[in-house]
Amino acid sequence: MYNEVSLENIIGESFSQYAGAVIQSRALVDVRDCVKPSARQVYYCMYTDKFTHDKPFKKTLKAIGSSMRLYIHGDMSCEGIIMRSGQPFAMRYPLVEVEGSYGNLTETGNWAAPRYTASRLSELTNYLIKETDKYTIDEWIDNYDDTEKYPRMLSSLGFYNIVNGTSGISVGIASSIPQFNIVEVNKALVKLLKNPEAEYKEIVCLPDFATGGIIINKDEVYESLEKGQGKGCVIQAKISYDKKDHCLIVEELPYSVYTNTICNEISKLVEADDSIGIVNINDLTGENVCIKIYLSKKANPEVVKNILYQKTSLQKTYSINMTMLEDGRYPRVFGWKNALLSHLKHEKKVYINMFSHKLDELKYRLKIVNGIIIAIDKIDEVINTIKQSESTSVANEALCLLLGIDSNQAKAILDIKLSRLARLEIDKYVEEKQNLEKEIEHISNILNSEDLLKEEMIARFKEVAKKFGDKRRTQVIQKEVKKEEKKVAGKSIATPEPIVITYNSLGYLQRIPITQYRNNDFSYFKTTTTDNILLFTSAGRFFRIATSSVKECGPKDKGTAIGSIIKLEPQEKVIQVLSNEFNEKRPYVFFAMENGIVKKSEKTVFMGDTRNMKGQVAVKTDSTVVGIFESNGDDCLLKTNTGFRIRFDAEEVRASGKTSAGVKGISLSENDFVIECKIVSKDTVTKTPRQKRGGKGKRVE
Repeated sequence: MYNEVSLENIIGESFSQYAGAVIQSRALVDVRDCVKPSARQVYYCMYTDKFTHDKPFKKTLKAIGSSMRLYIHGDMSCEGIIMRSGQPFAMRYPLVEVEGSYGNLTETGNWAAPRYTASRLSELTNYLIKETDKYTIDEWIDNYDDTEKYPRMLSSLGFYNIVNGTSGISVGIASSIPQFNIVEVNKALVKLLKNPEAEYKEIVCLPDFATGGIIINKDEVYESLEKGQGKGCVIQAKISYDKKDHCLIVEELPYSVYTNTICNEISKLVEADDSIGIVNINDLTGENVCIKIYLSKKANPEVVKNILYQKTSLQKTYSINMTMLEDGRYPRVFGWKNALLSHLKHEKKVYINMFSHKLDELKYRLKIVNGIIIAIDKIDEVINTIKQSESTSVANEALCLLLGIDSNQAKAILDIKLSRLARLEIDKYVEEKQNLEKEIEHISNILNSEDLLKEEMIARFKEVAKKFGDKRRTQVIQKEVKKEEKKVAGKSIATPEPIVITYNSLGYLQRIPITQYRNNDFSYFKTTTTDNILLFTSAGRFFRIATSSVKECGPKDKGTAIGSIIKLEPQEKVIQVLSNEFNEKRPYVFFAMENGIVKKSEKTVFMGDTRNMKGQVAVKTDSTVVGIFESNGDDCLLKTNTGFRIRFDAEEVRASGKTSAGVKGISLSENDFVIECKIVSKDTVTKTPRQKRGGKGKRVE
């Protein structure tokens, strides 16, 4: 007799089990530590087997062998985890150090065989794993043969591995988390820790990829991170132009793009259309990306660059899909804020478990020390009792009765060497008791105080950020492409010509071909005929206009009146004209008002391709703007009508958005007002001493 079974039911049940296993055990990260189960197994094995940064390098082959006691997916995939974790162009903050060839940006997977390389965990990984024991982590999993347990997640104290991002494809579920800057993430965690109700705009961190590049759709990325899904990061390679060799130089790539891919794509592009203007490609990539794209004599670099962005991987979209496991089991899409809150919840629990365990250890040691001190006070009786006992167990019981202590205390007394009974050694026990009592009190206070516990967590976040933090690598801007540009090929875009824009206090602009420009007393900057310029007014508004709006003229011509291009209010005048290009050396625009208020904004909030003929708010103020400058880490110098001056560090002014009002730069007396603002370098010597922002300043003769 055979029982009839449904093949459909068997397959359905088996597939469901398989899908669940892949989702939970391989493809997705846990929101608490942002590490995949497979990588977690490898890192944990390397940590417990002393493949740590303070130990000598060991063969990668040995690290693979160590990991295989937990890792069941094969030695080659294990090798891949270790080597990719050590690539500075794959991991924003590498978790493994590799001695030997770990590959390069020419192509994926081109590292040396594991018998030729050596590996160990990086110092940063200690913060991910240390304190991970059965006392701090509640959930532990059996390995494949039930001979060992490993943690369901790592402790991740002070370090949230979301900074390294991840991607994974499971059964019916995908995940794609971009990389972030550890300094920015830790600052956001601190803000949330202090105020869990903080708004998204206060704690948002924009992606920062290991390979740099330029994200050109800031607004879409901002919205996608808030929801956890949406438009991905549109990343462009950083490309410069070498006039001498008439070539484009690719200096930074979109994340996960390799130079061989770029070179092959360009070669195919040229084969299909040799009129593009590319004559040769030379890949000089070593530690840093360097692809030289040589152009024909008649080729326009900007046109060629635009074609490459459109038709090759020099522009690529990295999707945002923050699907992670909740409690290591349930896949869920996490918005940015919820992801950070989940990590803080986990980290707080680890801290509580860690301090609770330390408190238990300290209390146990204090009990032992107390027992020893009691025994020393009756040392003669103790010695006689031990001498008269037939065995250690009998001596243990006798000491318990004699001294009123428990068996553990008695055992500690029996284990003491006679040399420890010297007077100095006895004093050490008394000192140890005092120190133990102080430490017990300190840890008890932490466990009983939410504020003290938060202070411990904040201190760790700041420690990690200071020790391992670095500057952003990926620039983020909002670049709006004109509709007509979306419909045509790159080479149909108007050819940009290099020009100089000059402007003066009389309100006139000049557009002069760069070949005709002769230095004069006007303020000036270089741009092109197809770019925009930014006009800032005394009313706190700004306009973005095309350089083509300014008539071309000779160096001696009067130029174009600004009032004929934009509509100004009565008494309103343009006080600053800036290029529409981002300057890494001066990334901020600094404002100073008559009422003593100052403000700093990132220049990127004013940049774009869309013309702005009606004007927008640059600074929210009822006062008159007297000075606008591009700034970095400079000093601000304010002068008032009555002769008071103040000089302060512009970095004291936190960057804010277009519509913010700013902060106090100088305190003014009645009827006094600011008449002048200057930006000076920190090493510039002036008669005005440096002070804290917001003071009254000093009268300088």
